[in-house]
Parts: sequence; C-alpha cells; structure tokens
Amino acid sequence: GTAFSIAYVDQAEGGTLRIEVDGEERLLQPTNVAFTAANGEALYLENRRGILGLPYGLHTLRVTALERPVALLGAFSYDTRPNRSRERVVRGMAHPGEVIQFTPPFRCRPLIFCTGGLQVNPADVSGNEAKLSGTGPGSYEAIGE
Repeated sequence: GTAFSIAYVDQAEGGTLRIEVDGEERLLQPTNVAFTAANGEALYLENRRGILGLPYGLHTLRVTALERPVALLGAFSYDTRPNRSRERVVRGMAHPGEVIQFTPPFRCRPLIFCTGGLQVNPADVSGNEAKLSGTGPGSYEAIGE
C-alpha cells in the first residue's frame, strides 16, 4: 500500500488544512491549535497527520488552506507493503499511441516504467488503462495492486 504523512506547523492565525487524495477528502485539520505546557504556556509546534490505507500506485494529492494561510512543511509518501504478495506486474511491448487495457483493473493508477522510445504521461494512466506516447516502440512495465 501507500501512506502519506502531512507535516505542518500550528500557528495562532492558522487556517484549516484540507487534503484530498485522488479527488476524495481524506483530512480536514485546523492548524491553530496550541499545545499547552504544564505552566499554561501556549506553544505552536510542528505536527504531522497520516493518511493510511491507500493502494500501492500513483496518487494525486490536493492541498487547500481554508479561511486563512496554513504553514505546510511538506507531504511525504511511504511504500507500506511488507512484501510483494499483493503486487501485480503487467509487461509488454508497444508503440506510441497504443492504449493498454488492465484486466482486471488495478486498484489505483499503477507505476509504469518504459524503455526505448516509449513514454507515458501520468495524466494518461488510470487503473483500467494507459495511453502510451513517445518517439518509438519500446517495452513497458506496469506495477501496482
């Protein structure tokens, strides 16, 4: 699978952080919440929130600051597969312009590696198919769940 860690800094005037993964809202987090020390002092610290349980493959993250700015430090992705027992690989040869069909479909957009003159634009890949491009024939390898 795939997991994401979203790092941000809380601040007194921070807005709400919204994260969408593949068009679905997965996190809605206020960033103006202080940590209160034992002496009552309000401290604004770095925080992280995880987005777990995603299938292995390519994902699109959309980050939006609501109401006010958000201090985003970064988004980090992790390969959470303990082994490759659920991994699926589809290999073949193709020419630019060909559309390869994945049957059964991958759970999300697979990673696709190309050789020779073959290329693929991530925008042309879905769990069901990939439209190949490039300057000449080559081989491809699609990896996902």
